[in-house]
Amino acid sequence: MGNKAVGIVDYQMGNLHSVSRALEKVGAETQIVKTPSEIAQCSHLVLPGVGQFGDAIERLTESGFVEPLKEYIQSKKPFFGICLGYQMLFDSSEEAPDKKGLGIYRGTVTKFPDNIENRKLIVPSIGWNRVNPTENGQSVLFQGITSDSNSGDYYYFDHSYYVPLESNESAGNIAAVTEYGIEYACALADGSVFGTQFHPEKSSDKGLQILENFVNID
Repeated sequence: MGNKAVGIVDYQMGNLHSVSRALEKVGAETQIVKTPSEIAQCSHLVLPGVGQFGDAIERLTESGFVEPLKEYIQSKKPFFGICLGYQMLFDSSEEAPDKKGLGIYRGTVTKFPDNIENRKLIVPSIGWNRVNPTENGQSVLFQGITSDSNSGDYYYFDHSYYVPLESNESAGNIAAVTEYGIEYACALADGSVFGTQFHPEKSSDKGLQILENFVNID
């Protein structure tokens, strides 16, 4: 990685310190990116996110990050969106229908239903849930992770909205799926762009391995 750092975008809505500590644990030099001009100093970029979709887009817009983020992603440098940072890669969200996402991928982030087939669904989904990597995900994002089970491993989630399977431009972008009442795309890998609905920084050793895989991308 030379003398460049993994940048973590600070727009006042991300768990910056836990993400930074996790990245440093896997050997990365990190930089909290407070202004759009600092993005150019980063070889890798992470967009974390905790909170409401509309508020997050407003903060990114007010801070001048929207266009620089799009330009960075288009430059093919490694990018990782975590939780809300993953959702914002899409066109829109039912959480804030009047707000546009970054629009890197087509589709609308959707709210979990209150019940599935007369079974009440607790929303938000908080806690550990099973993740099943696709062949695409195993090639980069989940590389080197030995599964404890044929049906996937557990990672930590905290969300009320999800990315539907059909909200990817092609099924080849889906890196992993999980099920919470319905099956949905919980991770994305598309060239230099990655995203997870779960929090790798809170997902023990396997989550750290995902971050290390990202850091090691040239």
